[in-house]
Amino acid sequence: MNEYDRQPNPGTGLRGPRYARRNQINPTADAAEDGRWVAADESGWDGDQLHGAPRSRYLSVGSVAISDADAESIVEEIRKATRLQAPELKFSGAFAGSKNGTRRPILSSLLAPGGALHGRASVYLIDKHYFVVAKLIDLFVEEKLYKQGRDIRGSGQARKMARSLFTEGPRALGAPLFDRLLASTVAFTSQKNRDQRVTPDDFFDVIEQAWTRSHRRNVTDTLALLRTTRQEATEYVRDAFEPHGTLPQALEPLIPTVRAVTEIWSRKLVPHQAAFASSGRRLIVGQRATSGGRGNGTVVASTRVGCLGVQSA
Repeated sequence: MNEYDRQPNPGTGLRGPRYARRNQINPTADAAEDGRWVAADESGWDGDQLHGAPRSRYLSVGSVAISDADAESIVEEIRKATRLQAPELKFSGAFAGSKNGTRRPILSSLLAPGGALHGRASVYLIDKHYFVVAKLIDLFVEEKLYKQGRDIRGSGQARKMARSLFTEGPRALGAPLFDRLLASTVAFTSQKNRDQRVTPDDFFDVIEQAWTRSHRRNVTDTLALLRTTRQEATEYVRDAFEPHGTLPQALEPLIPTVRAVTEIWSRKLVPHQAAFASSGRRLIVGQRATSGGRGNGTVVASTRVGCLGVQSA
């Protein structure tokens, strides 16, 4: 990273010239020139540390298709009904738990048919352990087969491999070894391994043990393919960790999650124009992914999801 890339972006604090675009500092309002606004926030985000206590196993991104202008009256309505005066109405403090049971129907009524938020709210959920398994296929097996001219992503075979390894793996390997496979994948591929303390040899020792232990055909076949991807693993170290690498943050789940949420709302609202934003403190910019090859198509994510700020033409 050069000295220019180390300078924080004005207004966001994020580093590098590409981390912030179309900042929305002022309150949002739906308009023809801006499209529709979608506010979003995350829960359970631990960066690329996707395995091990005390981290949450799930990442969720909640989003609401509403502008600040429209939200103001709804928030005021909630305040009056609940007598809450806190600057921010957080569910965990104001609505969760048995003592707040009388307040939850107020939120439910907003989401119910005829409510102000009916059809305008969504929760996108990721199982981090499945995400790790899918990345095993994506970063190594898919990359190897793509070099051979095989598109296992487009054919659906990559997803089939990931699902069978995830669902059958604990039984095929035993829960402790399957857990170790997840842990070693995170240890090898995450940004904490920039110093490369976890080597390809360390990583493949676990894959070898898993392949030897497996007694279910689908799992064994997938692990057999993984055993042949040592070259791809070495290339991954170069692409992910060396200066000017082309594949940073490969294990960051927020990146594809934001892209997916963006695409869902783009299709649901106005097909040709949709904007995503919130408070303006953080900004995330999305690009549509292209098929084939590792690292094609990215979404640059902030370290905290304070908002989304994406506009698709």
